[in-house]
Amino acid sequence: MHDLDASGDSQLRIGSLFSGYGGLDLAVEHVFNAKTVWFSELNEPVARVFSHH
Repeated sequence: MHDLDASGDSQLRIGSLFSGYGGLDLAVEHVFNAKTVWFSELNEPVARVFSHH
């Protein structure tokens, strides 16, 4: 569920369902020092924006 980086600190990896534009994902990344590794969004234009950022 998480990896150890070179400093020994773990980084949480998250997946996102119904991602929208990714605002909640960004908040989780910031608060928990996490990284979004996958997302699911059915609305194609929204998914393109999220993927770009």
